[in-house]
Parts: sequence; C-alpha cells; structure tokens
Amino acid sequence: EHLDYFIRVTNVPAVGSITVEKQGLLGADTVFFTVSGDTRLFGNGSIETWSPLVWGPYDVVESGYGSYGISWIVYAGTDTSGPSIASGTGDTIPVVIGNGVGEYLDYYIVVTNSAPILGSIGDYIWRDINRNGVWDPGEFGLAGVTVYLYGPVNLVTETNASGFYLFSNLPPGTYTVVIDLDDPDIPGGSSLTTVGTHTVALSGGVLILWADFGLMSSGPPPPTITVLALTGSNMIYYIAGFLLILIAGIGSIYYTRMLRRRKK
Repeated sequence: EHLDYFIRVTNVPAVGSITVEKQGLLGADTVFFTVSGDTRLFGNGSIETWSPLVWGPYDVVESGYGSYGISWIVYAGTDTSGPSIASGTGDTIPVVIGNGVGEYLDYYIVVTNSAPILGSIGDYIWRDINRNGVWDPGEFGLAGVTVYLYGPVNLVTETNASGFYLFSNLPPGTYTVVIDLDDPDIPGGSSLTTVGTHTVALSGGVLILWADFGLMSSGPPPPTITVLALTGSNMIYYIAGFLLILIAGIGSIYYTRMLRRRKK
C-alpha cells in the first residue's frame, strides 16, 4: 500500500509591492509619501518601493506642498499609474494590490505513490526429533537450507548457522514461503512434520515470525523415555516395590549359602 499525504498550508498571504516615483514640476521641492504607516522622504526623481505587501487595498498618502506629478506601479496582477497630486497636504491615491480584498491563499499539496511501509517474514527450520511438528528444547536448527519467497517480490535466502532466516524490507501483499526437500543441506530422506507451504498476508510495518518448517529423518522414531514423578499418591507403591526387590535379593543370598553348607 502507498501513503497519500495531504498538506494544507493556511494563512500564507499573496504579496506584491507599491512603487512611487516623484516627478517634480517646481524645482527641488520635497514631499513625503506614506504607505501602510511607512513614511518616506522624496526629492525630485526619487523612487521608493514598499514591499512585501499583502494583497488588498492601500492608500498612498502625500504630505508636503507644491504641485507634483507621480506614478505608481503595483506588482501582483495590477499595473496602474495615476494622475498628478494636487497642491496641498493630505492627498490620497487609492491603490489595490491583487484581488482587492486582501484574502489569504490556501495551498494544497498532495503527494501520491510515496514509499510504502515495509514488513518482514521469517523464521526457523529445525530437526524435529520427536516428530510432533512443534519445536521442543533440545531440537536443533538446520543451517544453509534454501528458502524461497514468492509474491509482490520474489526472493531467495538461506538459514543461518542456527537455522533462522528472514526476508526483510517487503512491500505489503500476499506471499508464499517454501523450501526444497532436495536441498543438499537437508539430510537425505527427510520429510516435513509441518506444512510445506506458508501463505502470508503481510501488512505494512508488520514482522511475521511463524513461517517455520520442521523436518524429521527417514529412520524409525527415537525411543520414548517416560520419567515418572514421585508424588504422595504413588510413593507407597515405589517403596513397596523396592522392599520386595530387597527381600527377594536377601532371600536369594540366604538360599545360596544354605545350599553350599549342605554340600559340605
């Protein structure tokens, strides 16, 4: 599976700028222009730019004296030049940058086909001495056995010196795990005590460690040794049996000695 990321960046303003050029008509007069609270001094031929300015309406306010011709340029989708400012103080030129309402832009970023979260499949191949299909203490792993993986990706690996194997960095999907009984690292004539094929549905980020294989030899099963525990309920029988054996042994010795005396 692939993750799709949806990222929304809000309150990112679109910005532009306002440029004012003073064109003096009456010699070396000076004047002030204010944009968004930022007041700057102009002489003849002065050019000033206020930036960055968020989209929206602005007032370019002249304060000074004389009669001036001005022009202004607004970047952000609007290109406007205005008339000369009349003489006097406090003349205002309305300017709109961009969409005229000063709204903020929302940006949407969608990333598809990004890297999937990966998983792993393993685990163990062993000599199943008692042939019960379950690993028991004392049963040992088989090294060098080739393991095959089929699915969204096809891979081959071998068990390590302890009999373990692992397929890692697997994309999600359904996989099949098998071994080859003709593998030279498997003792000849061996057969399975577990299933011969594991089908695994792997999800992203999951570690599956139950795809095991037990193998038994071709000969007869080993003898079963039963160890009886001495408990309170059966202790008397063990003691009685021991005493009977002891008495029988003593009786046999006594009988043998009596026979030897009679012969003398």
